[in-house]
Amino acid sequence: MKKLMAVTALSMLFAVPALAETMAPASKSEDMFYSQRGEWRVNKMIGVKVVNAAGDTVGDINELLIDKNGVVSTAIIGVGGYLGVGERHAAITYSTLRIAKGSGEAPAASLNMTKDELKATPEWKWTSGNTEWRASKLVGAKVTNVSNETIGDINDMLIDKDGKVTAAIIGVGGYLGLGERHAAVAFNALQLTRDASGNALAHVNLTKDQLKSAPEWKSQGASLN
Repeated sequence: MKKLMAVTALSMLFAVPALAETMAPASKSEDMFYSQRGEWRVNKMIGVKVVNAAGDTVGDINELLIDKNGVVSTAIIGVGGYLGVGERHAAITYSTLRIAKGSGEAPAASLNMTKDELKATPEWKWTSGNTEWRASKLVGAKVTNVSNETIGDINDMLIDKDGKVTAAIIGVGGYLGLGERHAAVAFNALQLTRDASGNALAHVNLTKDQLKSAPEWKSQGASLN
């Protein structure tokens, strides 16, 4: 869970059967793997507390929206409520958030807004016509190849300092998570679609053996710094 080859959800809603015909084979599979360091992990960003300039907690990151170019455009901040009950959601331009290293594995997030200002923003709600990708829904998506064989699933994604999604961490092999290894595949090598129920699907021109033989990706905490 890259130029991003995804098209809008509406136009690709029933396009899965044609994938084997529409995906062009890659010239070099090694070009599809990602090896840089310094990115934030989506799994560590979602749920992070957001503070303002005064150090007051104003909410937490509930979701990240990814546009058709593979860039995080929006952060969905949950504000108010108790244990999720009564919480409302505000859509904040991602670039207005400051993401920095935290004291533990999770990063630290700050925003130059008060809780009251967040509460006063229009409430965000996901609609079926939204063409952006929800990061939390891409994580866990099955990954298939051009033969429509399941070769792994998206376990995490990496975001650089400018909000670009650089890689999807794909888990391959193993059983119930045991013995599974991870490969960082360039996000723009994935083709993203949705099934008839709106669930995210990912497709890549790689075999399971190519994924297994790729350099193994290992986490170094919230980011890879």
